[in-house]
Amino acid sequence: MADVLPYRVCDLCGGVDDHPRHVVAGVIGDAHPVDESLRQAIVDNIEDLRAAGKVDMVTVLRLGRDFDDTTSQDRHLDCCAAAGCPSGTCGPQLVGADGKTGAALRKHILANREA
Repeated sequence: MADVLPYRVCDLCGGVDDHPRHVVAGVIGDAHPVDESLRQAIVDNIEDLRAAGKVDMVTVLRLGRDFDDTTSQDRHLDCCAAAGCPSGTCGPQLVGADGKTGAALRKHILANREA
């Protein structure tokens, strides 16, 4: 059975999925402002997952709590690279990924680590 990865919010684009993330904590002060348009995108994405039966209420509550925690920020790797990755690690991981996301991006990153 494949590993089941948790759904997480991207604090930059509002996506909610299990795609690879860069977690930024303690680097940029109050890591992200609570932007209402971003909050609405997250609520909409969580509701879509809930309606499709992909997340339960416990997960919904965790996702909301995670977004409201402004001491860290979860970022898709491509979102982080585009925003200016504070550690400079996201851009190099995306080299040759050609827009891959999710499991395909995870496979690309792992293959490059083994090379």
